[in-house]
Amino acid sequence: MKSIEVMGSVEAKFRARNIRPECSVLDASDHTMDHTTMLADVLKLHFGWNLARVKCLSCLIIALFKVKTVNFAELATAFSGSAKTDSHYRRIQRFFQEVHIQQDMIAQLVASF
Repeated sequence: MKSIEVMGSVEAKFRARNIRPECSVLDASDHTMDHTTMLADVLKLHFGWNLARVKCLSCLIIALFKVKTVNFAELATAFSGSAKTDSHYRRIQRFFQEVHIQQDMIAQLVASF
């Protein structure tokens, strides 16, 4: 029931901004979309980043829920995809070296829900 409510709020945000997402998060019956893609679609609305950074952040968030630790080596094992764990580990390192996450952007994201 809660996931349908979240889908409804996401749908409202897309319609309010006249955005047509690349992959439809609007249809709650579509179970083929993974959580990372759904989260990336929502994050695209709030951050002015390129798609690679948004996808990396969404992978990080999902991995945090899976492994329940902030250890980069363990987070890298929870990333989806066919790349090696070492590649995921290096991707996490580069993300935090290159991306400055502004607190006001996080606050706006949290407050929008």
